[in-house]
Amino acid sequence: MTVTSPATRARIPNPPPPAAAMRVAAGLLLAASAALVGPFAAAPAGAANVSITSTPANSSHYVRGEAITVRVSNFGAIYGVGPGGFAGNRMSLNIGGTTRQATVTSTFSSGLTVVDFSYTVTRNDIDTDGIAVPANSVSGPSWRSASVTPLDRNHTALTDQSGHKVIGSAAAVSSSSPSWLAAANLNGATLGLSLTGTTWGSSVAASNFSVTATPAIAGLSVSGVSGATSGGTTATLTLSYTGGALAGDRTFAVTVAAAAHAGTLALTTGAVTVSDLPAATLNLSQASIPEKGGSATVTAVLDKAFDADTTITVTAMPGANATAGDFTQSGSVLTIAEGDTTGTGTVTIAAVNDAADQPDKSVTVSGSVSGITAPSPVTLTIADDDATPTAVLSLNPASIPENGGVSRVTATLSHPSGADTSITVSASAGANAAAGDFALSPNAVLTIAAGETTSAGAVTVTANDDGADGPDKSVTVSGTASNDHAATDPPDVTLTIADDDGDIEVSGTRVRVSGEAGETVYRIGGRTVTVAVMAGAPAGVEIDFAGLPEATSEEAFTLTFSPAGSPAAGGAFALGPPEARTAVDVTVTAGRVPSAGLRLCLPATAAVREAARGRPLVLLRHDGRAWGAVAGSAASADGALVCAGGVASFSPFAVGYADTTPAFAADAAVAALSFTVGEAIDPVTLPLATGGDRTQHELRPPVLPAGLHFDGTSRVLSGTPTEAFAPRRYTWTARDIDGESDALS
Repeated sequence: MTVTSPATRARIPNPPPPAAAMRVAAGLLLAASAALVGPFAAAPAGAANVSITSTPANSSHYVRGEAITVRVSNFGAIYGVGPGGFAGNRMSLNIGGTTRQATVTSTFSSGLTVVDFSYTVTRNDIDTDGIAVPANSVSGPSWRSASVTPLDRNHTALTDQSGHKVIGSAAAVSSSSPSWLAAANLNGATLGLSLTGTTWGSSVAASNFSVTATPAIAGLSVSGVSGATSGGTTATLTLSYTGGALAGDRTFAVTVAAAAHAGTLALTTGAVTVSDLPAATLNLSQASIPEKGGSATVTAVLDKAFDADTTITVTAMPGANATAGDFTQSGSVLTIAEGDTTGTGTVTIAAVNDAADQPDKSVTVSGSVSGITAPSPVTLTIADDDATPTAVLSLNPASIPENGGVSRVTATLSHPSGADTSITVSASAGANAAAGDFALSPNAVLTIAAGETTSAGAVTVTANDDGADGPDKSVTVSGTASNDHAATDPPDVTLTIADDDGDIEVSGTRVRVSGEAGETVYRIGGRTVTVAVMAGAPAGVEIDFAGLPEATSEEAFTLTFSPAGSPAAGGAFALGPPEARTAVDVTVTAGRVPSAGLRLCLPATAAVREAARGRPLVLLRHDGRAWGAVAGSAASADGALVCAGGVASFSPFAVGYADTTPAFAADAAVAALSFTVGEAIDPVTLPLATGGDRTQHELRPPVLPAGLHFDGTSRVLSGTPTEAFAPRRYTWTARDIDGESDALS
């Protein structure tokens, strides 16, 4: 069929089809042209019938959760529905002066003749006169007849229906104390009541209330009521119980007589269960955790559900061998919701790693809670993962001079121990030594405190001088370790007692200084000569007493060799690289050297010989102003020694060679340079200076204009200037290791 506009349809209606065809056609037309047809005018009131078809469960009133069903009939048969669909219909109900909306529960089918609506009672619904249905209560998409005309579903009002009262919420137990049998005996316990939808009357007495228990409890009654003021909604009942101890769960209900409140019905509370008190239990995700990175999660459970939220506060405290710093706790509260047995929330105990060897630690995890039985503490073990530390003895120094040298003995642990560690030190004679060659300090015990690795205490080994030339001696230093946990004895260490009788090599009349501190007394030519070597003096210095005439009377003098001070280098002679120079102070005390003098030789290092570059090496003496060559000095055939005879004046001596000063050629110059931005410059090679020792060249200042580069090795300036710059002055300097220099600018 063809769908036309509403105006066309009004002028040329379709002829009525047979009944069956009409139902189908009307449905198609409504489905296809709903947007065009639009709403229809309301039909006259009074055509339909309305009735309540449900029955209250207790035959007098509906309670919370019950459904009220209202039926609409006598409107004809439904073959189509207006825009919005059949499920969009609603019916208004008057419950205690409040409008409630019932939803359609019938399922649409063609030819439907009755429509049911349903409303579920809530806690706040109360109507002690009976519900009413206002006139014309149905709203929503229109119902259509087979001829596509709106059906008349309007109706007259349905007044208060006394057989259909509503008490959505009777007196309700808002609190109870105790609600658990284990909390206290029921005698004297209280129950809190609250009314919804009604209020207390002018006179309320204990006789208006009754309490029952399932399973039954003999001797249980209401002995008093308080707080039930006229017009109020709350009250507190006091229970009386004359029976014995109780065990097991009970269900209680309180009935309030109608005379006690402003309604017309007796009200009964919902069931209140009173139970044995639940007990909480703490659980650990693991009972033992490693010290390094270990953690355990704490959870809580109840052996049965409780009628209120349960909050358990978790506390972790140090147990055996533990301190508060051995662990951390994150989170502290576990919550078990009303009706549940498993807690939520996160509480974690994490181990804090340390490097100390110690016994396993324990942490006591407890929980505090109100209203139920508190959990028993549980123990978390933190397993120690540190090996037993190893003790080590150290000597400072490891070699001491024979003449009163002292070495300090200390001890360390490879890592801390959880207990104090004591190390008893002993010393025994080793190679070439006897018991009298050394002495160990009394009370030779070192202590390493718990958590530390370094010892406290003073233990020393002191050498005893024997005055006799001999080989170095050794002393074996041992230790015995102990503590309350575990300890490993340290390995032995060896102390060397360096003999200081003959540190100077003597061959005939020649004395060669070895470089070790000490002194030796010689008898030469009727003279007593003491050669003393101070620490730091260069090795290889030689004194030759050959040709020294016999003394006419007893004479004695002392030659002392010590490190030279720092006389300035330079002048006519160079001393070579600072780190390789040979320089020594020679002083004479307690006498004088014969005028014939002595023969003195100093070693020449390989670095000095290389720096000389073939220039003759000479023996130099500093007279307080400058270095000068000692007359007759010459190098040995292999260049290793530089010697001079007849030395009778003493001051700092050194090995050197004729110095040259770095210098540029007389005609060397650098012309003024001018460049153009963006054009590569012709490379410029700077002059090379000659002379000097280890001469270095440098350009100052080192920062060049943008785009230019200087290669210090090739001495070439090159590049392309990238920006203009004002004239700048640069200095090209040659400087040797003696600080002598020449410059061009």
